[in-house]
Amino acid sequence: MTKKRNVNLDGLKLLACFAVIGLHVFTYNYNNTIITYIHYMCGYAVPIFFLVNGYLILNKKEVTYTYTAKKILKILFLIVLWNLVYFLLKLVIKQQLENPIILVAESLIQEGFFWQFWFLGAMILTYLFAPLIHKVVNRFRYSYPLLLILTLLPCIIIVCFNYLSKSQLLNDQNFIQTFMIWKWLLYFILGGYLKHIIPWLNDKISFPTHGVLTAILFFWFPLYQLYAVNHINFNDYYGDLVAIANNTMIFTFFMRVNYKNKISRIVEILAPYSMGCYILHPIVLKFINRYISYSCIYLPFLIYPIVTLISFSSAYVLNRRKLTKYFVNL
Repeated sequence: MTKKRNVNLDGLKLLACFAVIGLHVFTYNYNNTIITYIHYMCGYAVPIFFLVNGYLILNKKEVTYTYTAKKILKILFLIVLWNLVYFLLKLVIKQQLENPIILVAESLIQEGFFWQFWFLGAMILTYLFAPLIHKVVNRFRYSYPLLLILTLLPCIIIVCFNYLSKSQLLNDQNFIQTFMIWKWLLYFILGGYLKHIIPWLNDKISFPTHGVLTAILFFWFPLYQLYAVNHINFNDYYGDLVAIANNTMIFTFFMRVNYKNKISRIVEILAPYSMGCYILHPIVLKFINRYISYSCIYLPFLIYPIVTLISFSSAYVLNRRKLTKYFVNL
């Protein structure tokens, strides 16, 4: 018997997938306000993935170390598989011998050809904590709020330091993003907790009101980020308190959406390829960047749909073949 998928969670994964492509296509390196604004709009991408994971895993009846070990091994297998292909291609085409172990390690810390696998490295870390967190939240009352406060404290301390010093205490340049575990655990735990909060939201806040509040925060958030980066040399679209509020509003709103049949069907068709799209889109973008100059600020608007279409199409093709489906599935 096939388990029925949650179309709202699938929709969120798709939104996160579209956003992560936007993060890398609409890069702030343009020094253009419109492009940077869109870049910050897409900042919800990674947090949504962790919120979805937490929602699913922490609300299971049981989460064992055997279960999480299998999840971790599947992730590592996928990472090794991609790096092995890269190792062989570089050896055959360029006659360059790379250390495959170093290739795998680099990809887990946002370096090398497969830098996008840092996210999978962060997922591994959350899986290591998942059985313990699951046990705590199911045994002790108020454990969710207490754990959220515990993971929120480092975020508050860092944000306060950044504002007061007008510099960044921790950023991608001086701290490996994979190991910002307090952020990933915050969203992971929050995702689990929100399943219990959403019914309360349904009773207390009407859906239209929720939508308006979400839209206001969503469109205001990039302006806040532009102010922060221009006036105090600081921006953090993961651990900042406004970012957390924005990501939470997006998640809870789309968990309340009642998808129409046609839209629901589109989500169900595309959602299984969201992870493959995440893996493939930087490769597609690297190929495109070889032949295109980013001198025109309007070019990202053309490149975005091209990268999205090629990434999803490639994920679909790979997923349909027995030998290649392991490259795009977890």
